[in-house]
Amino acid sequence: SRNTKGHIPSIIDKIDAQQVLFLINAVYFKGEWQARFDKAKTKSETFHLNGGREKPMPLMARSGRFSYYRGDRFQAVELPYGTGGANATLFLPDTGYSIDEFLKGLTFDKWNEWTRALRQAPGEVRIPRFKLDFSVMLNDPLKGLGMPTAFQPDRADFSGMRKERDLYISEVRHKAVVEVNEEGTEAAAATSVGISVTSVQINPQQPFTFVADRPFLMAIRDRQTGAILFLGAIMEPMELK
Repeated sequence: SRNTKGHIPSIIDKIDAQQVLFLINAVYFKGEWQARFDKAKTKSETFHLNGGREKPMPLMARSGRFSYYRGDRFQAVELPYGTGGANATLFLPDTGYSIDEFLKGLTFDKWNEWTRALRQAPGEVRIPRFKLDFSVMLNDPLKGLGMPTAFQPDRADFSGMRKERDLYISEVRHKAVVEVNEEGTEAAAATSVGISVTSVQINPQQPFTFVADRPFLMAIRDRQTGAILFLGAIMEPMELK
């Protein structure tokens, strides 16, 4: 709670008798836009959700010069924070091209290609003022990425931590909270790894318009290293009052 400024007060709901250790990582980011959005220009507009549903959302608006890229069936724009040490990069699929289709085609090489292709261009940007609250259990994704053994009581090897070799990972939880408003972005994320002990062994210069009134991808990046601090698909944003 202290390290996420109260945004994530807790990540562990209960401690089972067999759990002997928790590894917890927390990240907190708060950045003011280099150029703020004028609150007077924030208007309620229709946000088009997947499946044809709609909901009203306040969309903030700002005109000026931005780092921009027009790709194949998507747009990308970059909004710097503060002195430019970090920025928010938004990818918006065109109407009729879903965020799911866009994400299926996203690769590390394409990410690098697109972010390097961002160029200054005049335009208008309209993005939601929103809050995102996300929680997920990561056991299955991590197993799918190639580390199933660590979750198996009879095969996991944490003998570097405990010579009895009776430890295994029982759960990995992740929580994230992101708030975006006219002043900037506030974000927090925390990941908890629970370790259990086994008992019985178990481009262009033309003016552009970027209107994020449908699901989009948002990343908060460190400008110098390119490191991604936060990355998420904004599917159904909650209105930030």
